[in-house]
Formats: sequence, structure tokens, C-alpha cells
Amino acid sequence: MGLDELKENDQQECLEGILDRIEVQLDNETKDHQLKITFLMGLVGDGIEYAYPNDKGAGYIIIELVRDAELALPYADTQRMHKDARTSGRWDKGIKNC
Repeated sequence: MGLDELKENDQQECLEGILDRIEVQLDNETKDHQLKITFLMGLVGDGIEYAYPNDKGAGYIIIELVRDAELALPYADTQRMHKDARTSGRWDKGIKNC
């Protein structure tokens, strides 16, 4: 079951169980949003590295998980999300989209 399939309260509980904080900064020059997501435990960048890639039975090391992830949300994407939210809000209230 994906997060989208949960009710809003259940979504919030799920996120509160894995997220420590989300920091958002606006780049005044590009108007992009910079997000830094900090998880309660290491969830980002996990993996394994084989000692000898051609001989996987020779052993491997576990690549440590990190708690932080950073991403940029371009201005065009935020504008589209705002427009979509306004449009869906109008439909939810029974008002026709002009």
C-alpha cells in the first residue's frame, strides 16, 4: 500500500514515524525551493559494495545509510502545483473552472 492510498491522518502518522524535519529555503535568484529532508533513521543511500565485483562470493561491505536527503524543486514545478491545487479546490467546492 502506497502513501497516496492512505487517509490524510494515516499519511501524517506514517510520515511522523520516519521524518525528523523538513527544511525549505527559497533561492531568491531562481525562485527554486531547496529542501533538506532529515529522517529519524538512515534511509538514504544504502547499498553494498563487493570486494571483488567479478567474485561476489568473496565478500562485500555495507554502505552506510544517511539520514539526510536534499533536493531542488524548480520554480516551474511549484507554479504548476499551485495552479493544480487552485483548480482542484474549485472542483471540490462545486465551482466551475473558468
